[in-house]
Amino acid sequence: SRLTSLKNLNLGNNKLTEAPIGVAQLTTLKELSLAHNKLRTLPAEYAKLKNLRVLRLYGNEMEEVPEAVVSMEGLEILDMHGNKLNTVPRELRQLRHLHELMLYENNIHRCPSDIFRMEEIEEVSLDDNPLEYPPPQLLDHSPPIVSRALMALKQERELENVRRELYSSSDVVGTSGTPARTQSAA
Repeated sequence: SRLTSLKNLNLGNNKLTEAPIGVAQLTTLKELSLAHNKLRTLPAEYAKLKNLRVLRLYGNEMEEVPEAVVSMEGLEILDMHGNKLNTVPRELRQLRHLHELMLYENNIHRCPSDIFRMEEIEEVSLDDNPLEYPPPQLLDHSPPIVSRALMALKQERELENVRRELYSSSDVVGTSGTPARTQSAA
């Protein structure tokens, strides 16, 4: 076939509800984009894409990371932002060369701390998820870029707690931005 040396394939924005199974035969692929479709998963056959370095699955309807992704040994960049992911599987740790993991704008509540300890990981993006506060020990063992992001998240949550306390007190913020005392009946 003439496609045996194909390196990059972009099938984004095609309203696909199923990933084409024939793509699994393109074992020379280095980069694959199936972004902005209506995919819920990938066929198990995609596990054959051992040479894939970049996989873009953002803007789909995936609720979990497809099992085939964990078998893509050479993967360096995985972008699954803007899906409906609920969890981050520990099995992603098997992707020893992964250095960018984009999981922002999903529905992730927890992320295993193992992900932040992956050998080559440089960037993990989890913004705009209903994440619970990561475990404190994570900050001691994670790469600096992740630590900075988690510290910012911690500071943001602390600030939000202060805001909640201010607004739940008996004081009401007036239009000038200064607290105005509520009047109590005498």
